[in-house]
Amino acid sequence: MPKKSSVRFLKFPLSLSVLLAAAAFGIGCAGQAQPASVTVLSVDDYGAVPNDGADDSAAIAAALKASSEVAGPVRLVFSEGTYNFRPASTPAEMVRIEDRRDLIVSGQVAEDGAPATRLEINLELVNDTLGAGHFVIENSENIMVENLVLDYNPRFASAGKVVAVDREQDTVEVDIFPGMPHFDGMRCYSANSWDLETGDLLQVEALTIGLDRKRMANTWHPVEGAGGVRYRIEGIGFSDRVAVGDGISWHFTVNGSERNFLILYSENITLRNIDIFNTLGAAMLAGYNKDIVMEDVRVIPEGNSLAVGPRDAFHLSNNRGRLLMDGVQVKGVRWDPIVSRGTFNEIVEIEDDGAIIVEVPWPRMTFESGNTLLFQVGEVPYERVVASAESLGDKRYRIRLSDPALPEVSVGDFVANTSYEFDDVVIRNCTVEGNYGTGIVFMTQNALIENNLFRNNAYSDIGLGPTSQDAGPFARHVIIRGNTFDGSNWVRKHSGASGHDGSITVFSNQKKLMDVPYNQDILIEDNVFKNLDHREGLAAVNVKNASDVVLRGNSYENVSQHLKVGEHTVDVTDED
Repeated sequence: MPKKSSVRFLKFPLSLSVLLAAAAFGIGCAGQAQPASVTVLSVDDYGAVPNDGADDSAAIAAALKASSEVAGPVRLVFSEGTYNFRPASTPAEMVRIEDRRDLIVSGQVAEDGAPATRLEINLELVNDTLGAGHFVIENSENIMVENLVLDYNPRFASAGKVVAVDREQDTVEVDIFPGMPHFDGMRCYSANSWDLETGDLLQVEALTIGLDRKRMANTWHPVEGAGGVRYRIEGIGFSDRVAVGDGISWHFTVNGSERNFLILYSENITLRNIDIFNTLGAAMLAGYNKDIVMEDVRVIPEGNSLAVGPRDAFHLSNNRGRLLMDGVQVKGVRWDPIVSRGTFNEIVEIEDDGAIIVEVPWPRMTFESGNTLLFQVGEVPYERVVASAESLGDKRYRIRLSDPALPEVSVGDFVANTSYEFDDVVIRNCTVEGNYGTGIVFMTQNALIENNLFRNNAYSDIGLGPTSQDAGPFARHVIIRGNTFDGSNWVRKHSGASGHDGSITVFSNQKKLMDVPYNQDILIEDNVFKNLDHREGLAAVNVKNASDVVLRGNSYENVSQHLKVGEHTVDVTDED
């Protein structure tokens, strides 16, 4: 008799964004009704002028300051058009929201529903810039950002059509597309190739990959007598993977740059109807927050751009509460479009009275009374509640537990602070396609992933479990339902038993925890898998390091293998 899954049915009552908006501002889902209790301010009244090309940052800062002096909720409004930011130095941000509550930042909406207000950052075109971001939101509560285009002009990426290839000399020449930036000596980070007729990412290994600047020493140079738009690169090693007529995209920076959104230590954050057309690094880094909503947020190429950014789209680290992503689109990023992760913390000492000394990998991770810790030991990890926590400095904490009995725990074992994990995650109605990474990387708990389209991503569409020594812990209580998975995972990430061989792959890449089934309680049902026959060993679902996994009601078209079960896995029920 098939084993009954213990996966919880997860859902938000109504839409979380509706509840947050109603609680914070008294507005409806469309965000347009304006009760008397909300004060409306316009950035134009403080000197910002759209479409004049002048720097608007001082006026925006003045409007933000004025809004902070208003008692009660405030809507800060931008007119239709383009507002500019030309920072005198970097790093910098265009809009800083710090120590605020009950604030809506609103652009205008075009007739087709697209945002009609553009926040544009204008930077000197150089390699490896620290740059400037659009929004920093820190130590704030009940913040909504809506109806905006976030872009750079010039963009810190380029694209062109391959017009010549010499494999013996390892040279490639491209004609830069109209409107795309270019300069002598531009670096070629996170380069990929594209089918210019379909706009699809070509299924070849990345042209360039990695963060090492020394490996990217070979740069683009203009070809003399070619009108200033033909460029050549030689010796970088991808001439064997491109052909005349291909499109190529590349980026001028990859590491250490500002994000379009940096969100830290905040609560009830809603982003709605946002277009992001270019990123310097990741589009968003959000850490140590509670309750995040993203509705109709699009990280997609625009115009002659083929790609958007050289890093993740949304990197969500050590957050809690609820996450809703509805109608999100991601195309053209290198690395992973959506990441939700917690942290492995190492036990470095166990004292005689049962207190444990824990070392954290990053100083922002803290512990306090009432936190719940998950000990990664034994047949099934178990929880304990923190009675008290004392910082010892140097990223170490002395932690006393309400129940000091710790079966099987030893120095060198790992513990996760589940108080820094989302309680509920819903990712629905999203499109994730044409990215050189894993569509969703999920390392925590309580997720419903439904009614999404995943297509033509280089690695797995969904990866469940820890990706590295510090990033974790494990995926638990996950429902993957009603999605379409089409033609991804044409690059096998990792080798041997650790290889990612499924459109959905369950894995463990924490070096000390590679032989345990700690990814738990996973239901995969009513999905469509197709066009997954393009490499040896590929399956629709690849399960390892897992327990209590159920497949049922899924359909398969042009799929060479629907289920591949790897090592350290127990209790897999295959009803397909």
